[in-house]
Amino acid sequence: MSAARALIYQTARAYAAGEYPVREISMCKLLATQIVWDVARDERLRGEWRVMDTDRLSMVRTPRST
Repeated sequence: MSAARALIYQTARAYAAGEYPVREISMCKLLATQIVWDVARDERLRGEWRVMDTDRLSMVRTPRST
């Protein structure tokens, strides 16, 4: 993530200086997209584990009939 941030800042500085760094802009877009996909995948996996834990707990904590 810090490499992506550095690339984005460097590209922004070049753009602010009047350049139009097409290659760097494309690299920033690609890298940011890959990071978003990785984060979404990881959170999805964590979410599935949470659902599994919750289902297991709900089976243990079912109310008793009176």
